[in-house]
Amino acid sequence: MAIFPANGRVNAVSAARSLLGWGIERFVCVTDRDFEDPEGRGEIAQVLYPYDRRDLESMLVALGVLALVLDHQGSRDKIAAEGGSGMLVQRIEKVVEPITRLRAWNAEDGLALAFDEVDLASKVDQRLLALAVQSYCAALVGVSATSATIPEAVNVAESSDEQVPDPSGKDVITVAGVALRKVAGTLSKAAAAEPQLSAQVRSSAGLALSRSDWMRGLISRLSA
Repeated sequence: MAIFPANGRVNAVSAARSLLGWGIERFVCVTDRDFEDPEGRGEIAQVLYPYDRRDLESMLVALGVLALVLDHQGSRDKIAAEGGSGMLVQRIEKVVEPITRLRAWNAEDGLALAFDEVDLASKVDQRLLALAVQSYCAALVGVSATSATIPEAVNVAESSDEQVPDPSGKDVITVAGVALRKVAGTLSKAAAAEPQLSAQVRSSAGLALSRSDWMRGLISRLSA
């Protein structure tokens, strides 16, 4: 068995298309679920094995890995006051729900909203662990070449739709970093930044992944 890191979904999908075009079918393409190009997903459906949630980090959050990192990096007393690390993760996912709605809207309507250009951490109140929705929406629309307006974005973000998709793992981990600076710990801004925290989540994932239904499914696919 050989494993080839493709450095991102775009490259993974491109490699899968090429292999299928060459008549090679005995492989699995592991990638995110949040395809912006449904047709592209259909082209490789026979070999596609996506993560259980929106992306790898989101799946690791669901497997409890972020909670473990919070326990390790945070303050025991502060986390206990939140009801434990599991409850804190649930609270964090609620904080990012407005952004999750915006991401779904963006994917559905092709609005070209540039989420990666907005400093999410700066839009979260450290003391309250709450998202400044209007400020976030204004920043998002402002950095995007989009037809969407700020009022439209705010309306979507603040909607009461109960069917919220899986969150972006990066969004959840970013807000977890803000929590570790005040609500759940005393880390510095640099130590709690998303890239550092995401790296810790990935490096701590081995045991949880090995015991997961997702990994058992992957092994089954590879053994077929």
